[in-house]
Amino acid sequence: MQRTSPLIILAVGLGCASSGADLTPTPATKPAPKAARTAFTRLSLDRPDLHGASGLARGPNGNMFTVLERDHRLFEFEVTPDGARVISSRAIIGTPGGVDLESLAFIDDTHLVFGTETTKTDRTGDTLLFAELQADKVVITDEPLLLEYAAWGITPERNRGLEGICVLGTTLVTTVETAGVQDGQRFAPLA
Repeated sequence: MQRTSPLIILAVGLGCASSGADLTPTPATKPAPKAARTAFTRLSLDRPDLHGASGLARGPNGNMFTVLERDHRLFEFEVTPDGARVISSRAIIGTPGGVDLESLAFIDDTHLVFGTETTKTDRTGDTLLFAELQADKVVITDEPLLLEYAAWGITPERNRGLEGICVLGTTLVTTVETAGVQDGQRFAPLA
């Protein structure tokens, strides 16, 4: 029996990180009736080598990209009214050992940033990895940038890391999966 690859569920409007979308707050309006809203389209990329996908970004060319957290591969795929199809799969070269790739965002046409996590329990934070997209591979290009969790008074939990990244102009924003607690209230760290 052939194992079916996991479904990738895409929310309408994904890709704020590289689409140049205007994220200026606007006054709230009354939502459309429930019957008129379509929030998700369910797509299947049926490939045995596409497993453990973590992170999703819209590339500068309009295609979608996902990263395999443990196999360190970047998949590019296009979404059409008829479904989705993989265009390329590139190895990610230079990822430190023991690191899972959890999130990604495009900085420009050929440069990306990956958020990471590990299973280590004695770490002080997680790293951002900067990379160059080449024709047949992705190469980590710079020293990792450590995001220390002490600023929020938290200790990273095992296998919980930098789960989301968005790049808007020259600003990079990342979310931390480990929740903090302040005055009895949980909060989600954002850097």
